[in-house]
Amino acid sequence: RERFAFGLRIAVAGFVLIAAISAACFVMVPAGEAVVVTRFGNPVRVITEPGLRIKLPVPVEMTIPINLRLRTTSSGLQDVGTKDGLRVLVQTYAAWKVSSDPEHIRQFLRSVRNEPDEAAVQLRSFISAQLHITASNFDLADLVNIDTTKVRVAAFEQQLRDQVAARMLQVYGIEISQVGVERLTLPAETLAATVARMRAERETVAAERTAEGLRQAAIIRADADRDGRQVVA
Repeated sequence: RERFAFGLRIAVAGFVLIAAISAACFVMVPAGEAVVVTRFGNPVRVITEPGLRIKLPVPVEMTIPINLRLRTTSSGLQDVGTKDGLRVLVQTYAAWKVSSDPEHIRQFLRSVRNEPDEAAVQLRSFISAQLHITASNFDLADLVNIDTTKVRVAAFEQQLRDQVAARMLQVYGIEISQVGVERLTLPAETLAATVARMRAERETVAAERTAEGLRQAAIIRADADRDGRQVVA
């Protein structure tokens, strides 16, 4: 009986050991994530497809999960100059994620050590720098205008995204899905200049309409005088 009990304990211990070793040889990749497999600390492969995969047991091979889900960050209000020399306060947002390309995942791991917060800091810093360049390519009237057909905010956002996206993908392995203007406001001196410009535009439109009204009135009076002379004759 004692031998049987001892043998049973050995069998159970062996089963547990085998189960533990087997479990250590598998890695589960959830949807929306990737896994970097390292061998003695060096990345050897990147798994991007969800599911169960085989690897060597710890400590030979270990895994690092990489979140591939979409994130957002905001630049905060930035004081920038427009093409026509006026100041404007712009706050932008960016929607980003780690690219699912294995090489970009390795780049993300190398550049920010798999720290999304650090990646967001670098992204905000780069957007801030590029915001000055982008704003210098647009007049204030392209961003703030009573005539909606002249507003070019979409072009502003696209140009900013194009300048940011390539650099962030190359350096940090980050894919920029969208960059947009979250808030736009004017300093006091710019607001005064904008109001003056809008007033001048309205006065110009009013003058044009008045001139057109006078021209039409003159035509009507001339027609009436001609018709009156024809009746008298």
